[in-house]
Amino acid sequence: MNIQPISYNDLTMGKAPKKPNFNSFVDRIKQKIVDTAPSTTFNDAEKTLKNWVRFDERMSKPAENRGVMGGTAILLQPAIDASNKKVDNETRQISICRTIAKIIAGTGVGMLVRGSAYKAVEKMTNPEGNKILLPKKYIDELSKNPKLMKNYRSALSTGIAILAMCVTNFALDAPLTVFLTNRLIEAAHLKKPKEAVDEKRA
Repeated sequence: MNIQPISYNDLTMGKAPKKPNFNSFVDRIKQKIVDTAPSTTFNDAEKTLKNWVRFDERMSKPAENRGVMGGTAILLQPAIDASNKKVDNETRQISICRTIAKIIAGTGVGMLVRGSAYKAVEKMTNPEGNKILLPKKYIDELSKNPKLMKNYRSALSTGIAILAMCVTNFALDAPLTVFLTNRLIEAAHLKKPKEAVDEKRA
């Protein structure tokens, strides 16, 4: 594979401007990268392909996707809070507790809502049964294409879940975050922010 250089010829003007050397240098670097890249492919064994398809099906579902986001957050965000040297140690510890509680509450409720929405959509998009959420115009096309049907269900359930979470964020996430934060602060033998303020005033 060869990278074609950018052409600076302007036929409408009748004269081609000087070609900058910078672009030529960049083209040579790009070509070197392409030349050194290995020309191999993934193992296309049947078992490997099935595993990749299964992994794709799981990760593309809204609940599993939210779980991956929560897992990534629990690994990174508390560490970021712990490295904040602009606050005292106790404030830093309370911040870590609050972050962990927020991630657990958000991930748990998010997976529950999204998973429930997906299952509900799945039951109501059955071409041979309940098809209330299937557009009449595309029923035949969706029923003949399992991949397209899966993408449709994922997109529709994600939209429904987002609407539902406009309520659950206040009804479930917020109180659960406060509850878990207090439990973690107690477990770490830290003073709650309100208690610390009262002591300073006294």
